[in-house]
Order: sequence, then C-alpha cells, then structure tokens
Amino acid sequence: MYESEPSNVLTIAFLKCDKLHPSTIPTHGTYEDVLNNLLKPLIATSDTPLLELETLSFDVVHKRQYPTELELRRVDAIIV
Repeated sequence: MYESEPSNVLTIAFLKCDKLHPSTIPTHGTYEDVLNNLLKPLIATSDTPLLELETLSFDVVHKRQYPTELELRRVDAIIV
C-alpha cells in the first residue's frame, strides 16, 4: 500500500476498452468528455468545488496503453 499526502484532486484512471462511433462524438463528445460530464457534478457541492477532477485516459485495446506504477500511485479510482 502506498502512502500519499491528502490532495484536493480526485484522480481517476480511465481504461478505454472500445471506441465511440464517430457519429456520436459531435453530440456527446469523447469517452473522456462523457466521463467528465458524469463525474464533475457529483464532486461539486457549491460554486467552488471541494475537489478538482483529473482524468488519466489509457486506450488498453487499440493502443495497449496502461498506467505506469508511478501513475497508479496518484490514482484514487479506476474506471474500465
């Protein structure tokens, strides 16, 4: 287990396992946009959010990208 300093940044690693159909991107944005639009309202409790959202995105299927051990030390959650 890694020890880390408390932070006001919520860091999420997003492991992409698919591609969006190109026709949906103009309306809904990329997977990262959809994820941010879903999560940002949940962490904002007022006009000044207590947490900032940081999303690290990895294309695990098409580019075989994975978080490094150093990146995983800063991650609070992983979404697949």
